[in-house]
Amino acid sequence: MIDTNSLSLRTSDANHFSPRVTVMVACYNGEKYLAAAFDSLLAQTYQDFEVLVIDDASTDKSAAIVEKYVKDDSRFRTVRLDRNHGVTYSRHIGLMEAKGEFIAILDQDDLCEARRLELQVAYFDSHPEIVVLGSYYGIVDARDRIVRKMKREPTDDIEIRWRLTFGNCLIHSTVMFRRDKAIECGGYDLALIHGEDMDLLAKIVLTGKAASIPERLAFWRQHADSVTQSVSNDERESYYIKIVQRSIRTALASDVSLETAASAYINSNSPSASVQNFQQALHILYKVFLQLVEQANGREAKILSRALMQSVLRLKKRNKKNSWWRSQETCWESYLQAILHVHRYRWFFDPQLFFINHVSLSHVPQLCRISLARRRVDAIGVGQ
Repeated sequence: MIDTNSLSLRTSDANHFSPRVTVMVACYNGEKYLAAAFDSLLAQTYQDFEVLVIDDASTDKSAAIVEKYVKDDSRFRTVRLDRNHGVTYSRHIGLMEAKGEFIAILDQDDLCEARRLELQVAYFDSHPEIVVLGSYYGIVDARDRIVRKMKREPTDDIEIRWRLTFGNCLIHSTVMFRRDKAIECGGYDLALIHGEDMDLLAKIVLTGKAASIPERLAFWRQHADSVTQSVSNDERESYYIKIVQRSIRTALASDVSLETAASAYINSNSPSASVQNFQQALHILYKVFLQLVEQANGREAKILSRALMQSVLRLKKRNKKNSWWRSQETCWESYLQAILHVHRYRWFFDPQLFFINHVSLSHVPQLCRISLARRRVDAIGVGQ
């Protein structure tokens, strides 16, 4: 329950304005980049939106910048918190205060392409089964110079669902979702200091389907003052791993330790804590794969096989320097055999394995050898 006594709501009074989209901007000391973010919204080709800024008790000039836009454009509203609560609380307040049918996220330092809202609303209208939608994105630096023109992300529901079980695959400033579905699944978890976006998306996809538009619709800003740069990787990962643990529990209806969840976390570069955690992570990855592939068509099965292959190969990269690796390589290889022989994944006809998902070409000789070998997957109890 939200304590509204802790809020001071200030809004440009267009009380009867019912936009289809609420662009939600959580703000804390964002004076450097706020105007650029807002200007990218004013340049939108789609006009039926409001901008809801949740100011988390900023101490810089953010409030003055926001007030200028509120004064100049009635689509801008602001909620100013009386003290600093953190980004999760800010976003949760925004979700409750939003008027739109759809929520579009824009972080205070990121940018939207001009057709972002237009294309995402059109996609929702033509795909009523979709509950969350992302897109490709680019990367800019502190001076608006393009660092990377395009970063591709998964576009199919089956792969997004897989990746949200074991990590994240959507940049928050590309995301639009149905507000009612976000509220239905509980909204942002106030217990999370980090990873609140990843957690929300993992919950929303349980209510419908996900997709990404294969066009660049946003720019993520890379700079020294960003939240991701201000806290340690270990601190952030501790929250991400708890979210993965919860997602695995939901998917398999069984318990899993934090250490095993850490091994299964696909965005991690850290080795497994033990041989047992490594083995359990392989088993869990494969078990969730089997659940999803059972409902998949041929194209989706190929996408899932690629995603599992990437995860299994990354587990080797993360653990090959462990003293126990040699004793586990046969076990690890049996999962590759299952993907290649039982599920008939034709990796040599799938360039996306290497060029989209960044799997090293150094794996090619081993994959060739396993592809040509007889099936031997007894270790995981599938096929002979």
